[in-house]
Amino acid sequence: LATPETGKSAFCISLGAGPDGFAEQGAKCLYVVNEESHTKHQRRMASAYTGFTKDQLEKNASNLKAAKSVLKSKDLFSKLDIRAGQGWSLSDLETHIKALKSDIVFIDQADKLSVAGSFEANHHKLRELYLQLREIAKRQQCAIIAVSQASQSAIGKTRVMPSDAEGSRIGKFAEADLVFGIGKYDDDSSGEEGDDLENTSRFITVGKNKLNGYHGTVVCKIEPQRSRYVE
Repeated sequence: LATPETGKSAFCISLGAGPDGFAEQGAKCLYVVNEESHTKHQRRMASAYTGFTKDQLEKNASNLKAAKSVLKSKDLFSKLDIRAGQGWSLSDLETHIKALKSDIVFIDQADKLSVAGSFEANHHKLRELYLQLREIAKRQQCAIIAVSQASQSAIGKTRVMPSDAEGSRIGKFAEADLVFGIGKYDDDSSGEEGDDLENTSRFITVGKNKLNGYHGTVVCKIEPQRSRYVE
């Protein structure tokens, strides 16, 4: 959960492909993209996993080829594009998760997935969507990590809470076991996500935790050129 240009995608990529991440621990990861082509994310995954910066990959084709080869040979990441308006259903998504036998599923962004039914308000729709995602996770015995947008109330906050979610009130988070909010000092919207090189501090706040009960804020840094979060 974060405002635009804070580093939501980089956070997921770092969790999955970064040092000691899910992929390095042997988990099969699926990154679902419904905002843009997965090609950009694939390069960022390669940067996070190998340590090559974005510039090093762009300037040296052999670096990029080697990085992609590592990801492919170890079956670390599958990529799936599901663009809005192309008729994708949650059933289709579950079919892919089952076929790929994914352990970890990142959905960037989950709120834009379609869910069947008629709803009086958007927050009712989002609660049903997250309820169904939770059921898919249980049936397929995987973890689903959903990227979500924060509202204007989160701009400039270091501690972003579930109550700062855009358009959903708190209904969807009632279905979540763990909720992270990503905050930063200001809202620099110039450049790509997380590319404000002078503002690399990020504040990861655990706003809900049914797994081990920990609540608090961890201060870390983002490395935009490698799509990594570091201490």
